[in-house]
Amino acid sequence: MPLHAGGWAGVLNDPALRSDPIHANAQGYAEFARGLEKTVRELGLLPRR
Repeated sequence: MPLHAGGWAGVLNDPALRSDPIHANAQGYAEFARGLEKTVRELGLLPRR
């Protein structure tokens, strides 16, 4: 299973992307999703754009 390394760490280390110390806010979830999409495209699991 491929790993999206650092995905949550990158989001939760930025106070602007958190709703509290351990939960992402809407922008944080969007940032995580963009990073995850990039990872799966790089792995060839989705076609590159």
